[in-house]
Amino acid sequence: MGTIINLLIYFDSTEGGAFTIDNLKIPSNAVNGKWKIDVISGSNSDTVEFEVNAADEKGIIVNIGEITKIPGFGNSVSIGIIAQQKTTISMEVFDSNNNQVSQTLSCTPTSEFKCQILWTIPKEINPGTYKIKISDSINSVEKTINVD
Repeated sequence: MGTIINLLIYFDSTEGGAFTIDNLKIPSNAVNGKWKIDVISGSNSDTVEFEVNAADEKGIIVNIGEITKIPGFGNSVSIGIIAQQKTTISMEVFDSNNNQVSQTLSCTPTSEFKCQILWTIPKEINPGTYKIKISDSINSVEKTINVD
C-alpha cells in the first residue's frame, strides 16, 4: 500500500456527536493515494479514509486490464474506470474503420466514483488494434487495446 496522507481537522461536532463539513476541497495538485482524515472534538473522534486519484484532462481515468480466457465465454478484458461524477458510464468499442464491434456496455460508479466493465471479446473479431471509447454525461476518453 502507498503512503497515507493524514489530515487533522478541528471543528465542533453536533449535539448528537456527528461531524460534518461542507467545504473540504482536495487541491488540484494533490498527491495521489489513500488519504485519511482524523476528526477530533472533545471526547468524540472519527477517522475516514478515501482515495485521491488524478483525472486526466478529460475527467475520466481508464485502466485496461489483461485479456483473460473465461471458460464458456471466451476472452474478456476488465476495464477499470474512475470518474469525477456519479453518472452512468458507457463504453463502446470500434475497429480501425470506426465501426462499432460490440454492444454498448455501461456501469454506475460507486460512492468513490469507481466502476468496472467486463468486455467479452466477440469470437468473430479479427486480431488488431481497437478503440475503446468511455463516456459519461460530460466527458469522453478514448484508449486503444490490441486483440490477438
